[in-house]
Amino acid sequence: MSLLLVVVVCLACGCPAVLSSSDTRCQTDASRSWSCGVEDPDSIVVVVVGWGIFFPTDFVSNSTLNLGLAVNGRACLSKCSNREIRGCRLVSFNVDTGVCTGYTKDLEGTFVPNPSTTLLAVSGKQFHERPGFHFAVPGQTLLLGVDGRAMGNGGTVYNPSVCRNLCHIHPKCISLYSIPVLAGSCDCKISAALPVSLHADPNYSTWTI
Repeated sequence: MSLLLVVVVCLACGCPAVLSSSDTRCQTDASRSWSCGVEDPDSIVVVVVGWGIFFPTDFVSNSTLNLGLAVNGRACLSKCSNREIRGCRLVSFNVDTGVCTGYTKDLEGTFVPNPSTTLLAVSGKQFHERPGFHFAVPGQTLLLGVDGRAMGNGGTVYNPSVCRNLCHIHPKCISLYSIPVLAGSCDCKISAALPVSLHADPNYSTWTI
């Protein structure tokens, strides 16, 4: 049975849709309150709770932006979308400390589970689901972190909604995801121009952009 991505539309205040892997309503409590204000009506705010970005200890990232402190995840994302912060594409918000960190399109890290952080971004990507198929793309097109692992936790993501949300958030994920339901693999491709062939397999679910 395929899992569906939860789409939450904030009708009351005119927010864009909110894609969340764990929440089923707009958050209104003090720690996770949301405000309206994404300019592009075709964009969605994507939230992945309990995930962070991993870098090796000796690695110096050129994609990291220090955005200071924020009261909640949406306030952190607002700092990223501020036109004075050039190149910011996504944020990581630490719910314990309030630290807000932005990242550019050149993000080198790997997404990993982290109960202290939430990832947020505004995405305009449009996905088309093809359940029961997996893809084969020639060449080395897998999106890898600087540690050499597949972008989504080394490829181990058991929840298809989380996998698709991570692809929404990562600036370089521009083609498709394939999720083997039994193995828990989450594979992101980085080019939509390469020829793609789909193969029938009931253990997989594929989304193309």
